[in-house]
Amino acid sequence: MKRIAVTPCICAALGVCTLTGAAAPTASAALPELGRCVQVEGVKEGRKTIYHGNYGNRNCTREKPGTGKYEWSPEAGTEKTFSGAGSAEAATLETVGGRQIACGVGRSEGEYTGAKTEKLTFTLNSCEETALHVPCQSVNPEEKEVKPIEGTIKTLPLEGELGFISAGEKPVVGWAIKPAIGSDIAVFECGTTLGLGTKVVVEGAFITTVKRPLDRMAEEFHQRYAAIDGKQTPEQLEGGATDTLTASFLTGLEETSEEAGYIAKEELYVEEPLEIKAKL
Repeated sequence: MKRIAVTPCICAALGVCTLTGAAAPTASAALPELGRCVQVEGVKEGRKTIYHGNYGNRNCTREKPGTGKYEWSPEAGTEKTFSGAGSAEAATLETVGGRQIACGVGRSEGEYTGAKTEKLTFTLNSCEETALHVPCQSVNPEEKEVKPIEGTIKTLPLEGELGFISAGEKPVVGWAIKPAIGSDIAVFECGTTLGLGTKVVVEGAFITTVKRPLDRMAEEFHQRYAAIDGKQTPEQLEGGATDTLTASFLTGLEETSEEAGYIAKEELYVEEPLEIKAKL
C-alpha cells in the first residue's frame, strides 16, 4: 500500500518577546521538534549578570521567560549528520503471509534538514530470504559497484518527518520515513547466485519510534521499528498519513505482493548534542 493522504490539523504558535539590551528570543510551540538548548550570553548590570533567555535549565524544560540562562534553538547546529548502528538482533522484513528477509547488523546514515525533517539511507548486511536460505542484494541504480555485494541491501534515498505518535503527559515521538522520490524504498534480488532469481521491490512508508531520550540533550538516541504478523506498528503519526509497506516478489513470470513490516532496533549517534523536544 502507498501512503494514504489524510488532511492534517495543524496548530502552531510562534512567540516573540522583545527585551531591552538583548536580541528578541523566539520559541516554537509546533512540537515535537529537533533542536539545541543553548546558554545565552549574560549582560552586566552593575555587579549582577542578567540573562534574557526563556528557560532556566540546560534541557530547556523549565520555563523562565525573559530571565533564564538558556534558550531553545530549533534545528541541528553546524554538525547536521548522524549515523545509526543496529543492535545484535537481526533486522527483518516480514510479510503478512510469513515471507521473511532477515539481515544482520546494519547501519543508517543521514542528515537533519530542519527541526522536523531528515534525509537518510539504510544499508543492511548478511541478508537472506529465510525460507530458501539464499542471499539477497541490491540492484539499485544508485549503486556504484560494478557487481552487487552479496547479502547487502541498500535503500534508495529516503526522507523522514518528526511527529507525535501520541501526545499528552507522556508523549511518544517517531519519524515517518518515506522515499525521497517515487514510491520505492528498496529494490533487490534473492537467489540469483543459485539461479532462482527473485526480484523484490519494497515500497510505501514506515515509522520508527524514538524510545529515548526525549526532552534531554544527548548524543545518542534509541529507536525501534516494530511490526506484528507483517503489519507495521504504529502505522500513523497524529494528524498524518497512514504509513504501510508492501513487498512485491517477482520470480520468472509469477508476481505476488503482500503487506509487510520492518523490525529492527537502532542506536543513532549525532555529531553534537541535540534534543527532541516533546513537551512545552
